[in-house]
Formats: sequence, C-alpha cells, structure tokens
Amino acid sequence: VPRGNGFVGRHRPDFARTSDTWFRGIELVRSHDQGFYLLDWQDTGECHENDGVHRTSGRIYKVNFGKGKTGAPDLGQLSEELLVQKLVGDRWQFEQASMELRTRMARNERTEQRVVDLVKQHQSPDHANLSLFRTQLSSDCGSEMLYNRQGPLAGLPGSSRPTEVRERACREALISIGNEQALRGTVIPEEPLVDLASQFDSPRVRQRIASLLFRMEESARFSVAGALAAHEKDEQDQNQSRLIWYAIEPGVVRFPPQAARLARESQLLLLTELITRRLSEELDRADIAAEVLGILRSARGERLSRALRGMASALKGRRRVSPPATWGEFAKQSLDREQRQLVKQISVVFGDGQTFDELRRLADDRSGDSRVRGRALLTLAENGTDDLAGLLNRHFGDKEVRRYVIEAYAYCDHPTVGERIIGQFPRLKPAEQRAGINTLTKRPHWAQLLLEAVEKEKVDRSLLTAWHARQIVNLGDRQLTAQI
Repeated sequence: VPRGNGFVGRHRPDFARTSDTWFRGIELVRSHDQGFYLLDWQDTGECHENDGVHRTSGRIYKVNFGKGKTGAPDLGQLSEELLVQKLVGDRWQFEQASMELRTRMARNERTEQRVVDLVKQHQSPDHANLSLFRTQLSSDCGSEMLYNRQGPLAGLPGSSRPTEVRERACREALISIGNEQALRGTVIPEEPLVDLASQFDSPRVRQRIASLLFRMEESARFSVAGALAAHEKDEQDQNQSRLIWYAIEPGVVRFPPQAARLARESQLLLLTELITRRLSEELDRADIAAEVLGILRSARGERLSRALRGMASALKGRRRVSPPATWGEFAKQSLDREQRQLVKQISVVFGDGQTFDELRRLADDRSGDSRVRGRALLTLAENGTDDLAGLLNRHFGDKEVRRYVIEAYAYCDHPTVGERIIGQFPRLKPAEQRAGINTLTKRPHWAQLLLEAVEKEKVDRSLLTAWHARQIVNLGDRQLTAQI
C-alpha cells in the first residue's frame, strides 16, 4: 500500500493455501482477464539448480477472482491500427500492445513512423496511456524529454495535461535517463533534475530522482539533493532521506562546503545528522572542523539537536580530539537539556577538564537522576578519565547505577574486575547479569573466570549466547576456544 514516497507490504488473510511443503512461489504475472499467473519453483532437491538437474521442475498456476476467461488473445495477429486502439484498454492490453508495437517498430522504420502517426491521430490523444507510450517511444535521450531549448520541463510529454499523466511520463523519462547512463555511460544532467525536484510536487517523482543520484557525478549530486531535501513533507518517509544520503555520502568529505550547506538548509533532519556525523569523523582537517562548527552555529531547535547527535556519534570511543576553533564559545551558548548533555559528552573528547569535573559531580550526586548519573559514568569510562577503576569501584555498590558501572568496567583493564562481578553475580538483577557477561567476554582473563564460574554452576550457562561464544573465540586465546 502507498506510504510516503513509496510503498509498504502488509500481510492480509491468505486467499489460498497449499499442502505442498516444497511450494516456492517466486513470481506473479498479470493475465489477460484481470487474474494472474503464479510461478512455483517446486523443487524437492537441495540447492535448487546448483547441480543442474532441476531445471525442468516447477509449476504454473492460474488464479482468478470468480470465473476467468479462457484463451488469451494473440495480439501478434492484429494490425497496427487495432494495436493502437488496445493501448487505451486495461493494463494487460496496454502492456502487450506496447511491447508488440515497439518490437515491430524496431524492425522497420516505416512501421515506426506509421505508429507515431496513428498515435497522433487517435481520437483520445491526451489519454494517459498514450502519453506514456509516447514517452517510451522517444528516440531522444531521457534528459531531452525533461529539458530542451524552450525551458525547464517543456520537453515533458503532456506538460499541459493533468498531474497524474505528467507524473507517469516523468517517471518513464527518469527511468530512461537511468538506463542511458547504465548502458552508454552518458552524464546525467544536473539542471533539469533540480528544476523537476523543485517544481513538480510528486512524491513518486522525487523518489525516482533520489534513486538516480548515485549515477551522477559526485560534485553534481549536492544541488539535486538540496532540491529534494527542501520538501519537508518527506521528513517522515521511510526511504527518501536514506536514498539521498547513500548517494551523497562518498562526496561529503571531498566537497565539505556543499555538504555543510545541505546540512544547514535541509528540511530532512536525518540528513543534517548524518552529514554532521560524517564530517565530524574528519575533525583533524581544519577546513572540515570549520564547516562543522558553522553547521552548529546556524542551527536552532531540533536541527541543532540532530547535528549534535551526529557529532557525538562520530566521536564516540575516540580520545583526545582537538576541538574546532571557538568551540568553547559555542559550548557556552543557551542550550536545552539534551543539547547541553551532548555538548558535555563532546567536550570530554576534546579534553575539557571542567567537563570531566562536572561529569564526576553528576556521577557522585546520589540525589540525581540515575540515568543521568549512569551516562556520566559511561562517558568518563569511554574517554579514559583518571583513576577509572577507583571511580567505578566506589559506585559498584550503588544499585541505582550498578548496571552502568558494570558496562563501564569494559573500559577498565583492572585485575579485580572479573572477581568483583563474578563474586556478586547471584545477587545481580537480570539486566545487570546480562551486562556482566557482556563485559566479562571482553578480555581473556575475565573470560577465563566466567567459564570457570559456568563450570562450577555459579553462573547459569543458559545466559551465555552464541554471540558471547563468538566474542570469546575472537579473543584469540586457544585455551579459551577449547573450553568453549
């Protein structure tokens, strides 16, 4: 069913069921009587055609609602006049007549001109199917259908016709452009796509343009992406922001000014977050650091929150990164609670001693929110605060933040961590036990203690998953691997 710029599948009650356990329905094909054919790759062997012996297996079912018609008409026996009439029929007639006509036209130039004349002379020349057929027939490149000497969109078939007709023609033209690029290596034009994305308010057309971005020159993608990202209504679409992002991502660090401008102006805030994250991974470059700070300074409200999330995500796990110039001034401006917390998290990576001290105060404040205290402990651990083992040991007995402490122990290579967690394991809550096992599988000597505890039944072996086993094997210790 339609959703946003695309579609989503929904499970509906089964209209038919099979008792064949080897049924493999793989394709549906429309039939002449508004039913469909169902292809069943019925294969009782293994690996399907891997050994080449199952190529003749399979079944074809015919499915109809009510009583279907017998005998599909052979359109290959019809004249061009009758085939053109079939173009304005139902979907099956259009598809079959279009395919037959295009096949004949490819074989004979006279037939090609004759069909073009018949379409022009049709009693319903503005019919949507005929507009679509004309688009398919165009011998010019797809870009000429969208942009010619008369100006943007003037070359679009049916440019003065209803929106639904133009939308179908647009989509066909865009498909043509993609095919030309794939087959001939032609350069996809930038200007007509910018115009189309800006002027034509169709979510389907915008999605089709977004799918073409990755075929364009990297430097040309940002202007088209900017036109697409100006549509705020696409913010909730499940695909559009990501289609754009995957196309522009390779060029973000190659063209920082264009990427930063898109981050500042985009109405699709996921793009703001992802661009800021990617740029923040390269803060060692002064030009990129300046662009990142420019994004932050110009942003307000939710856009600023998303940019800070992207930056924090990029810096997570890193230690002692040089801050952008004037970061300190930015960090002092008025921010909401979430933004302030993100700034603190980022400032720690930048080695801000005052932020370290503030995080320690937050962690030690037993009257504060346990989640805030826990995140403060994790941030300190991730960024290598002094005397981490002592800090975590002090808070291990605090039930409000014990789970966070156990997670933070993973950053602390201290010999007593394993014994501390194993010794208290029976008294830990389920969430704390899971966190404990995750931490104990991070280092060989801790993993050894964990396996010994499992063998002595101090730790329930059912708590260890395949993921934990793989984590221990990846430690590269032969003795531990043998015990697993």
